[in-house]
Amino acid sequence: MFLKKFSERSTPEEVGIIGTSVLPSTANFSFMSKRLNLNLLSLDDALQTLDYAYRTIEQSVAITV
Repeated sequence: MFLKKFSERSTPEEVGIIGTSVLPSTANFSFMSKRLNLNLLSLDDALQTLDYAYRTIEQSVAITV
């Protein structure tokens, strides 16, 4: 499952962050940096979608009241 409980810890590979045990090669670091950036962009898109949905609900409630 993609989403985990807050109490569960993700591995560095899942999150796309460098592990502390071994420093990856430059190519691997570049790949993981891009992957982390894409994950952050996806998170930003999700937050914007939630914000839009909240505003839409808020406006519809304001209209009906």
